[in-house]
Amino acid sequence: MIERLAMRQLTTVLIIVSAVVMTGCGNGARSSLYDKVDQLQSQNQELTKQVQHLEQQNEKLSERVDTLLAVGPEARASALPALDRIELSSRSGIYDKDNDDKAESLVVYIQPHDEAGDPFKAPGSVEVQLWDLQADASDAMVGRWQIKPDQLKEMWAGTFMTNYYRLKFDLGFQPADDKEYTAKVTFKDYLSGTVFREQAVVQVEE
Repeated sequence: MIERLAMRQLTTVLIIVSAVVMTGCGNGARSSLYDKVDQLQSQNQELTKQVQHLEQQNEKLSERVDTLLAVGPEARASALPALDRIELSSRSGIYDKDNDDKAESLVVYIQPHDEAGDPFKAPGSVEVQLWDLQADASDAMVGRWQIKPDQLKEMWAGTFMTNYYRLKFDLGFQPADDKEYTAKVTFKDYLSGTVFREQAVVQVEE
């Protein structure tokens, strides 16, 4: 469609130029027609660039399709890392993050591991629960948070030695310094659909 439009613009340019030459218009009319010719030529050049850009995009898409067809869905799936387990780092705990002598933030470090034991950025959703197992059953769960996949991918972090998801939550209450709490994590893997669960004791860190 763009090619036809470009040809139409070029045809219009030629008609106008022919009209100028054949009719011998006055200077004012010729100037106006030449301006129109310049404008149409510019539009034609822009349309030509758009056609070239679309041709390049089409070529790249064709290459991608050919590559995917040659590899096949099973081979592509087997090449992806598969989530084998999740691990909660011992660094997980309840911290005073604003130096006001009040521990108000739960920080949970989650490491997804593949079958080779290497941590990798597995896509999924996470639910974190914080429990006070010494409390009555009705009051034992003291915190609950949901992390969606688009939020989780922004929480990937690490050091020069390893990588992990670092999740930080405001508790909304003042934890007791002498208590141990339990963090329960449910990780739903969006590649396999498998649900992984892990828990760890977290303490109030001074």
